Amino acid sequence: MDVFFPMAGQGARFGNKFKPFLAIDGDTFIEAAVVPFRSVASSISRFVFVYLESQEQEFQVSRRLAAMFAGLPFEVVLLSTPTRGPAETIGLAVDKLGATGAAFICDCDHALDVKPLFDAVAQRTPYDVLLPVWPLDDEDVASWSVARVDAGRVTAIGEKEVPR
Repeated sequence: MDVFFPMAGQGARFGNKFKPFLAIDGDTFIEAAVVPFRSVASSISRFVFVYLESQEQEFQVSRRLAAMFAGLPFEVVLLSTPTRGPAETIGLAVDKLGATGAAFICDCDHALDVKPLFDAVAQRTPYDVLLPVWPLDDEDVASWSVARVDAGRVTAIGEKEVPR
């Protein structure tokens, strides 16, 4: 399984800083996001970090990733221009790599318990997509991608808004 981290965002809510390298509790966001995957590393073929060529130039991303994740199999995919969002970012990366097969997509600034998802994959549970969701009660949806889920199926997705 490949694990993709789309990191091509402009970081507007963070003062236009490169969000994956912002620090939280002594680690960067991207280091914290990778931590849960270490326990299932034997199931992972490669980590794929996807970001912009301009970010590589400004923040020396590949050099820093190599230092952070020495010993983990990873690749970077550089995009020449910004995308409309994470889905397009991942689509371009998949095309560039010619990637096929199972994949996990994770935000570069979220750490979540991935073990139940990997357990479902290992049990060959029939699925097209496994998507962790949780209620956004009292949350500012302008901070989230929002999925509408009906009867266990995603029926719409809105980027920073409640989907119609």
